[in-house]
Amino acid sequence: MRLIGACLVLCLALAVLKAAVTLVAIVVIATVIVSAIVRPGETIGCMLMFAMLGVICQHPLAGLMVAGGLTVVGLIAPRVRR
Repeated sequence: MRLIGACLVLCLALAVLKAAVTLVAIVVIATVIVSAIVRPGETIGCMLMFAMLGVICQHPLAGLMVAGGLTVVGLIAPRVRR
């Protein structure tokens, strides 16, 4: 009986944890959607920054080459518009 009670308590704790994680995921997704509507430029920039950090972590040389290329394009683009 004691084992069944312990298993029941653990199952209940895991269900509560699963619900909490689901709630946090829904809040994060809702926050991203609202921020994309209110400030789309900053949201896209933040998402691109996080994607770039992921690329740099997984493939350092290629990631740094892409980051350097984007930096050069960012520095040259305002001059080309004039």
